Amino acid sequence: MNGIATLPGVPESALDGQPPPEDLPTPALRRRYAQALCCALAGEKSYELAVWRSEDIPHFLQLRAMQEGWPVVGVPKVLTIIQPAPLPLHPGELIQRAIAQVPADLQLEVAEQLACLWVGELPPTPSAAVQTLIGDAMWKAGTAARDEAVAAAEVLAEEIYATEEPEDD
Repeated sequence: MNGIATLPGVPESALDGQPPPEDLPTPALRRRYAQALCCALAGEKSYELAVWRSEDIPHFLQLRAMQEGWPVVGVPKVLTIIQPAPLPLHPGELIQRAIAQVPADLQLEVAEQLACLWVGELPPTPSAAVQTLIGDAMWKAGTAARDEAVAAAEVLAEEIYATEEPEDD
């Protein structure tokens, strides 16, 4: 996703609604997206934050973040990597919590979308109302993730700046 709204494993096209098949080409990407969408609808986090001093980020983590497309945000000297949370073994409860937050007239269609995605299939193209619901949910979740990641980086940066020796001019 773009730098304004950022979630790992979620294509930028999700801001417009259900991503097209070319943006979710594998069953694994569909399940990861299903988790992010369920969490976004339920008002829960689908990610974990890893906050590092820029020079201390392990090389393997840098490579994995680049390969997986995990968002990285931060402030000078500190970066936060937004990593996907582990997938739940049994997503039924998460799906139920997500559907409970959806307007009643859209619940059946959203349930069908989520069920298809969780089993790694591509769902049918949703209605305009569901497209809008998905885009709004992903926007809110992505901006919340970005804001939380920046705030976490700022906390560590303040600690670093507080312990650094002032530079001589």
